[in-house]
Amino acid sequence: PFNRDTLMTPAWKLCGDSAPDHQTVSFFWYFWVPTRNGCDHQLGVHYQIVKVQLGAETTQTKLSYPEYSKMIRTEGDTKTLKMTFAFGYINDQADPKPYTDADGGMGEFRKFHKVLEQLVGAGWKKSAILQSEYDGTDKVIGTRYNGVKDGVNVQISVVAAAGVDQMYLFAKSYATDHEAFFGWFGHSRVGSGFDAEQFKSMVTYSPEKYSVTTDYQLIYWAGCNSYSYYTVPFFDLKAALRPDVDAKGTQSLDIISNVLPSYFSLNASSGGIALKALLNFKTPTSYQGIVKQLEDNAWTMGKPVMVNVLGDEDNSDQ
Repeated sequence: PFNRDTLMTPAWKLCGDSAPDHQTVSFFWYFWVPTRNGCDHQLGVHYQIVKVQLGAETTQTKLSYPEYSKMIRTEGDTKTLKMTFAFGYINDQADPKPYTDADGGMGEFRKFHKVLEQLVGAGWKKSAILQSEYDGTDKVIGTRYNGVKDGVNVQISVVAAAGVDQMYLFAKSYATDHEAFFGWFGHSRVGSGFDAEQFKSMVTYSPEKYSVTTDYQLIYWAGCNSYSYYTVPFFDLKAALRPDVDAKGTQSLDIISNVLPSYFSLNASSGGIALKALLNFKTPTSYQGIVKQLEDNAWTMGKPVMVNVLGDEDNSDQ
């Protein structure tokens, strides 16, 4: 568009999404498509077509890997690996019950439990995750699995955004418990999701509860277009801890994100691909392998997904 203000024409709502809760000025930029039926925006008047010229495509000649060894923390003689897989609702519920709600997002949440249990096998202990762990009631919103894998004590939390804002699910895993992995499988919620400035304020004003660590961590933002929203600012927060040693913040953080929209129907299987790679730390899977699996899996369902990895340029070979 030439100017955002000129887009507020008599028929501007027909240029965006048809869902009533999306037909707001704050969401309009995200859903705006001037070729939609009924839209009164005119080429050359309200917007222009910009042609982008691309350079030569570079060829990846070296595999890169998540730093599996750094994800395993050692305390005395005990080795631990902690992860959280968080799932969102498609449609928010007034009284969320993630283990029974007929919501596509919660269907994937429940399906992921089955994927996880098939991967880890029998013998792992299960315990309930309560909403009160974040700030709320004693409602059960997830399950925590504990077991041993190749001599490492592994803890996997599977939690739903049921009455808990997704930012707080992330902040507890990433900045309170300083877990090695956090994965989000739900809406990106641009402007109200994993906002880096809000997170920075939480760290600044509640340092007794939230802090950024120099420990290596891996984030997987499996929501729509997360590459555009939830990447660079989080590296900046890591870089600020050791600007002389880690000026880009990439030594202690890698991020997997989506360049295109994603789909809720992929969430359980995408989470399973990530979990399988993380649990097989003795036979490491490269990022290229993880990306291919995620994209190929989407294509089997007829969905185009483009997965991106940031922060791996300074990783060790395996």
